[in-house]
Amino acid sequence: MSNIKGYDTMMRFTNQSQVDNILIDTWHGTDSPFFMGRYLTNADRPGDNVPNPADKKMTLNEVKLLSANNINIVSIYQEIKFKVSKFDYDRGMSDVERAVSAAESLHQPSGTPIYFAAEVSLDSLDSGGINTLHQYLQGIKDALSSSIMNPNGYTFGVYGPQDTCRKIKNEWYSSVLTFYGKPYGTYYNGWTVKQDNSPSGYTGGLINVVDFDTARNSDYGGWQYHQYPFHWSNYGNMAMHRKKCLYCNRYIYEVHTPNSAGNRCTVCGYEGPMITPMSDQGGEQDE
Repeated sequence: MSNIKGYDTMMRFTNQSQVDNILIDTWHGTDSPFFMGRYLTNADRPGDNVPNPADKKMTLNEVKLLSANNINIVSIYQEIKFKVSKFDYDRGMSDVERAVSAAESLHQPSGTPIYFAAEVSLDSLDSGGINTLHQYLQGIKDALSSSIMNPNGYTFGVYGPQDTCRKIKNEWYSSVLTFYGKPYGTYYNGWTVKQDNSPSGYTGGLINVVDFDTARNSDYGGWQYHQYPFHWSNYGNMAMHRKKCLYCNRYIYEVHTPNSAGNRCTVCGYEGPMITPMSDQGGEQDE
């Protein structure tokens, strides 16, 4: 499968006009859905004492807005940049607690990843610092593996420089998803998502507002929030019934469940001849 374009940003989306500027941007081309990397929390953890922390965390209204426009979300967790004095195994455990709580409040679906920031180059660390980083990440992994701490089964992702992502993926945690920052240093080919330099000849208005990203394929963990509060509806289709999302007004479809006589759906009440569809995805061809 081909690469998928996207973005990440600290900017919060609060209105349709902001989203429209993204929808018409040339970077993602015809990719649909493309994705937006956003932060789960602000840097307001007690004890970190970050001066004037950016108000960068997602809100539920933002999640609904992006989802209604068919934009996938990639969840990033970063309170502060890596510091040997503040990061250890226990910090990894407690960071998962904060990240999971935020993800749950935003209705992030079960089984999707959270990319935890390990924003430090290994060149800047001695062996003790590298061990501290490893212990911090082990705390994250152990907490995510706990059904008590992580009941929704959010999966393990890391965001950081290329050299750091390479070591984490190749030497410590082979199953981790990696999201590397701007392409500095020796190229790392094991990425799940990567930041790119601003595209050559780019004429859009998003420079200095977003970072431009590429996902290797659709397995990067993008998600949306949809709500279907109503029952499955009969719309006269011989194969399927449907229900509409409260936010985006798009439908999901499900194949009929026939009664013993095969002439009535026991879910939506459709009556008549039934056929087996080639797919249960539905769409305009089924209207």
